[in-house]
Amino acid sequence: PLLNQCFMSVPEQRNGCDCGVFILEFMERLLTADFEKFSKVLRTESVTEARSEFNKLFGRKWFTQVDVAKKRHQIACLVRD
Repeated sequence: PLLNQCFMSVPEQRNGCDCGVFILEFMERLLTADFEKFSKVLRTESVTEARSEFNKLFGRKWFTQVDVAKKRHQIACLVRD
């Protein structure tokens, strides 16, 4: 499949402690994405077209370090409550 051949630009953690938060943010974004559009990315034959469709769906950066900090804060609040 094309997905094995196509490397997408995705956010990367900048420290050694946010890997779980990044996984949660990635999964939330994937699970709330438009399934039909995401399926189109997976079915696309052209790497260039797949990247273009991927960027249309998720944006060039998916999410930012600020989004990760917000997610960390949300999780902390849930744990405290």
